[in-house]
Amino acid sequence: LFLLIFTSVKSQQWQNVSPAGYNYFSTASFINDKEGWIVARKGNWDSYELLHTSDGAITFTSIYLLPDTLETWNLQMVDSLNGFARIDSNPGTGRYLWSTHDGGYSWNDITDTSMFILHESRGTFFRDKYTGFLGGANSIFKTTDGGITWDKMNTPAIIDSTSSNSYSPYKIFFYNDFYGWATCSLLWDNGFVLKTTDGGQNWTVCKPITGNLTNIHFADSLNGGATGGDWFHKIVMLTEDNFDTISYFNNLWTQLPDAIYYQTNSTLWISGWPAIIYKSTDGGASFFEYDTTYASDDQTDWLHDFQFFDSTGYAFAYTFILKLVDTLHTSVNSPIAINDLHVIPNPARNTCLVSLVSESAGNANVSLYSVEGILALSEQKYLNSGKNEIVLDISKLVPGMYVLKIKSKSNIYTSRLIKQP
Repeated sequence: LFLLIFTSVKSQQWQNVSPAGYNYFSTASFINDKEGWIVARKGNWDSYELLHTSDGAITFTSIYLLPDTLETWNLQMVDSLNGFARIDSNPGTGRYLWSTHDGGYSWNDITDTSMFILHESRGTFFRDKYTGFLGGANSIFKTTDGGITWDKMNTPAIIDSTSSNSYSPYKIFFYNDFYGWATCSLLWDNGFVLKTTDGGQNWTVCKPITGNLTNIHFADSLNGGATGGDWFHKIVMLTEDNFDTISYFNNLWTQLPDAIYYQTNSTLWISGWPAIIYKSTDGGASFFEYDTTYASDDQTDWLHDFQFFDSTGYAFAYTFILKLVDTLHTSVNSPIAINDLHVIPNPARNTCLVSLVSESAGNANVSLYSVEGILALSEQKYLNSGKNEIVLDISKLVPGMYVLKIKSKSNIYTSRLIKQP
């Protein structure tokens, strides 16, 4: 059971870091606390430009000008070179999928013209430069070759009994290689959440059907939430068990919720329209007004997304970009104590899941060594306070015994892994 309690506290304010000379920002994507991309325009009828920053939104460089009549509301960069954008024509006569492999300086049209669903799609999500998901009419498609070819996944054939209209995924999000979710919209302000636990092959409905849902985010495979609603119903749905149970916050908000982000599984941010920024530090049991500086009666102050990298966060509205360095957040350099370390499955062939419980949040190095002491794999990971699940790709490793080491600032934790042929 969640309780919604609004209180007001003094806090560090979010800072406006909008690039000078631009008055509208349709979409943005950061890959770390320093580097990000923003799609912006200078006036009501000017073309959209792709802006790039590598210093944490201190300076921006215009690196690409979208052709006239084209715009994008869905940009996702997966690393410093590779990214994807769903492109719309204005007025809506076409919808396309573009990719970049040079950091946004040039783009390729990779639209599969034989897929009619692309012209009805809304949600896209890429885990890396190869694996991505695309929503269509009653459908979710998956690619493993960077969007060149797509395979249809198993999704329920739900039809809204009231309007006899099909659904379409609005926002798709994956926590790791296995767990993913999609908010889905129907007409007449109805919607629901789909979830998958097998990498997107099979999707099931998180009931009950509720109001129109737009955004979704999860801290791990269990803790997450979705937002949405209409002008009469404001909806925030939170869960601690992957939507086996749901807590509804209807008509208790002073805004229409949209942006939702779990900085950790206990620290949660929510905003929308007007752009009042709410924060919870107890997993959503209560919220307080963190910052009201940017809220107004103008619909253009709609805040639609957050991104966090350790203690640095970005908030994206259509008329401004915000940044917060949250020094009140747990220091990423604090010593980390790890418990309940398991490797699943073990032995493993292509991928394995490292499950652990961290007593605090912070950075850790995850590595695999051969029994001879040769480093075979090394990744830097950010651990949330509580349960964490890390997916390792071991498909290219030589079969045999490996030592798993998780190293924090002051501790090293080890386990064993057997790589199968």
